[in-house]
Amino acid sequence: MVKNIQQQQAKFMKECGQFVAPRPIGIVNIKRNSEIELYKNLIDEEDLELRLAIEQLNDCITGDAYPRETYAAMAEVCAEAVDNVYVIMGLMNTLGLPFHAMWDAIHEANLNKRINGVVTKDKNGKIIKPKDWQPVDKLAIINKAIQWGNK
Repeated sequence: MVKNIQQQQAKFMKECGQFVAPRPIGIVNIKRNSEIELYKNLIDEEDLELRLAIEQLNDCITGDAYPRETYAAMAEVCAEAVDNVYVIMGLMNTLGLPFHAMWDAIHEANLNKRINGVVTKDKNGKIIKPKDWQPVDKLAIINKAIQWGNK
């Protein structure tokens, strides 16, 4: 079953007495600089923990680790990735940003990088945007959320 992770994280925040914005809050209304700074620090912390978990997994894969150690390292990567998403959802909720609407639009734009179902990649494997590719109108998504809220 697919669940709305932003709503789940908002429930946690509310139960912990934290502010959850129902829609994007304008610059004039942002009085939550300490919370924004908190999320910046939390994201840095969680990013480091994920990077360390990835290094540990890489060491297992390239070394002589037993499968049990490799699976344990994979579990750490998964847990740290979830922690990263959880903290990012907290930032989205604090600012009232429409994560899922932006996700859907960016996902669709990424799918549009294919031409007749084929993608072109650079030497490192990164998908190259075709010349007629159009980026997401990010501001339109924010403006819609300001007008209608995060539904």
